[in-house]
Amino acid sequence: MASLIKYINGSFRIEVVVPDGSLKRIRLGKLRLKTSESWHRRVEALVSDLAAGEPHGRGLAAWPADLPIELHERRVKAGLADRRAATTTVTVGPFLAARLEARKPEYKVASVRAWQQVVDGLTESWIRLSDRRSDSRKGRGVSAANDLRRASPHHDPQAAPARGTDA
Repeated sequence: MASLIKYINGSFRIEVVVPDGSLKRIRLGKLRLKTSESWHRRVEALVSDLAAGEPHGRGLAAWPADLPIELHERRVKAGLADRRAATTTVTVGPFLAARLEARKPEYKVASVRAWQQVVDGLTESWIRLSDRRSDSRKGRGVSAANDLRRASPHHDPQAAPARGTDA
């Protein structure tokens, strides 16, 4: 059983007895009543599944993936979830460098030098492109392709832009 408690200042807290018998509190903060009740129902379902040793239903299992990190950490503190695995971000430069390093035995020395120039050029282009794109986030598809063409050292300014753009 879980209890939804509302404070005078409008914030909510859930108190729940977890399967090991201890009382855990999850402070939700100031949320709408409907959102707090939704949390209450889901926490009750999580605890009942944990107590019965059953897997969670599809909807309940998908719910934590949508939670922000701060709210997920509150579930972790209460013993109702495991910590999320650390994610790794791969950027263009290290990815291309690793790919070239893995392929070096297949290529002659001159080919490796040529591929290294390609990697350096692409990395530099993507850095310039990302700096420009961070200034304005309008339009992603064709606009991003045109930005990449303009960043290319072989760009012909007289060439027509891709269809569907005004640039």
